[in-house]
Amino acid sequence: MIPYNKKKKKNEREKSYKVKKVSTQEVSQYPHILSLPQQEVERIIELHCQQSIHVEFSKEQKARTRRNKLRYLGKVGKIHFTTAIRRQIVFGSEMENRIKRPPYQ
Repeated sequence: MIPYNKKKKKNEREKSYKVKKVSTQEVSQYPHILSLPQQEVERIIELHCQQSIHVEFSKEQKARTRRNKLRYLGKVGKIHFTTAIRRQIVFGSEMENRIKRPPYQ
């Protein structure tokens, strides 16, 4: 039996991210991931990571908060990003400029 007043430990925080199935659609070219609406982000993540995920973004949340949230999910191991997506998350606003450049080998 779990005591009802047990405090949450730091490593239990990831449970606040709910995971649910998201219907996928073809996303041929993805623009900057953080400026997209929530459903598109989920769709892209699902396409590239073969995982269904539900990430809660409120409209007021800035790109940095979204970026950190996605980065956190990656760290916890909930999502395994492809390099393309990881780059978009890590660089955030810089990505818009970087997408125009050809990818380096």
